Amino acid sequence: MPSPFPGMDPYLEHPALWPDVHHELISVARELLFAQLRPRYFVQIDERLYLTNDNDAARELIIPDIRIRKVRPGPSRGGTAVMAAPGLQLAYGFEFEVHESYLKLVDRESNNVITVIEILSPANKIKNSAAQRDYDDKRKDVLSGGTHFVEIDLLREGVPIVSPDLAPMREYMAQVWRFPKGELKPKRWAWPMSIQEPLKAIPIPVRPEDPDAVLDLQRMLDIAYERAGYELRVNYTRPPVPRLEGEVADWATEICAAQARS
Repeated sequence: MPSPFPGMDPYLEHPALWPDVHHELISVARELLFAQLRPRYFVQIDERLYLTNDNDAARELIIPDIRIRKVRPGPSRGGTAVMAAPGLQLAYGFEFEVHESYLKLVDRESNNVITVIEILSPANKIKNSAAQRDYDDKRKDVLSGGTHFVEIDLLREGVPIVSPDLAPMREYMAQVWRFPKGELKPKRWAWPMSIQEPLKAIPIPVRPEDPDAVLDLQRMLDIAYERAGYELRVNYTRPPVPRLEGEVADWATEICAAQARS
């Protein structure tokens, strides 16, 4: 069953569901690109690893929140309810590893990485978080090595990957950093995308002598949605997380109501 939304489904942005969505999108993108690029290129799933801790700015997007809740008193052996005195919830105080998957296109003849493709996660967009710092460092490393870099942002919240001064602000964005033949500095293109329209198809640069691949983001999302059966996981009778506002929220509510009636 397909998503009821014409483009990105805002319900898939829930931080608790996103790791699974991210995994599925990466897998489908690999399949779509490999069908176009084989046998010259290999499309490989790799992982970035970074360390974070309980004090990180994006902690709630990475670590399950631990809360103290009230417990209904029960009878003790003596017939009198005894409640434990509340303690202090402390920071964990230790570092832990976070793994995030991405794609890289590898030239089979030279074994060189030609292009890196990232699909952002919520923590990557939280200012001053370990995830954002790691992501920014990764971008710099890739571009300093002359490798094309593709960024796909299907999340509404957080710091945008393109400044509002450079491109019209929409809910979603894709960005391609490409090194033209013989040039040492990359050129930069962006594709703003509205929640109310289908996602766009974007070029994926490879070697200058070869034609670009094309990654159809809407097809990628549609395949991922149906394969994973997200209609069984999402409750369309409640507002999405993060919430929508204003006219867009009304529009989404009508879409969900129409689906319920069908």
